[in-house]
Amino acid sequence: WGALFAEDAMVTLDPQHRQRWSSASPPTIAFHGTNDTTVSPQSGDVLCGNLTAMGVDCLKVDLVGEGHGCWDANVTLDDGTTKSIYDYAFEWMAAQCSR
Repeated sequence: WGALFAEDAMVTLDPQHRQRWSSASPPTIAFHGTNDTTVSPQSGDVLCGNLTAMGVDCLKVDLVGEGHGCWDANVTLDDGTTKSIYDYAFEWMAAQCSR
């Protein structure tokens, strides 16, 4: 999910033009491969931009060199170590809950 065409389709097909996101949306983390040719990496920027504008915490994590469906990828941390996207996401979400 996340493709911009899906958002366009929702607007076209939804006569009430309901919003996909709102200030009640949960904190969101978006992982995106920089070499994804299926869904533009910029779609994560759109997602986080919309959520952030509504006051929702959103973090986009670029997975450098990864393509689409990179669920086995690792996130490289500032100190050069790596962490699975699952561990990274869990820790980020846990931190959001403690806010």
